[in-house]
Amino acid sequence: MAHKIFPVFILFIIPFKILAFKLPSNEPSARTIYTVDFFRLVQGTFELSREKPFTKNRSLHIALLGTYASTKGLAKPYLEAQDFSYTKSYTGIDQRSKELRGGGVNIQVRNYLGKNPTLFEGFFLSSEFIARYLFINSLVYDYELESERELNSEMIQGYLGYNVGWQKIFRHVVSLDFHVGGGFWYSKYSNEKKPTKYQQSYQLDYTGFFFNSGILVGIII
Repeated sequence: MAHKIFPVFILFIIPFKILAFKLPSNEPSARTIYTVDFFRLVQGTFELSREKPFTKNRSLHIALLGTYASTKGLAKPYLEAQDFSYTKSYTGIDQRSKELRGGGVNIQVRNYLGKNPTLFEGFFLSSEFIARYLFINSLVYDYELESERELNSEMIQGYLGYNVGWQKIFRHVVSLDFHVGGGFWYSKYSNEKKPTKYQQSYQLDYTGFFFNSGILVGIII
């Protein structure tokens, strides 16, 4: 897993090293915002993002996604609603528990529309790209074997879309960010040649047009 996640950390670090040469240190808008997406926490994913300006009204927003979710934790309602298509080829089974592990990256280029966009608050438009890799484990009861067994799979996911959002800065220290948008979500199991199909949009292994949203709270450094 390490060799698959390592490139994500490289993507997180390198762009800001490049931006450091483009923005003078005495520029008042050259701030860095670190945020956490609370919407994803209930899905068992911790998303830590870093936002840095690179022009007068544009910023680069990059987030790392770390997923560890099980039906014994906070993500229980979310996982219990999942009906992973890779288990449908098995008959005579009853799912007992589910577990997700993995990581990914979320990249946004934001364009702020406010009267003073250098403050990086107010309404913004952004393009968004998400890529992640997941390990899925399902514990099932096999009525034919009359015992429990594990069904494992791996999944590749990607998303490309557009957002409309609003960010508020409080006392130059705390940020609050709401955004909604839509785009195309792609899911494919690693042992299959084609992406998934016939899944509902609330399913993790869904492929098709997708409504996306986020609630981010952060600090400014």
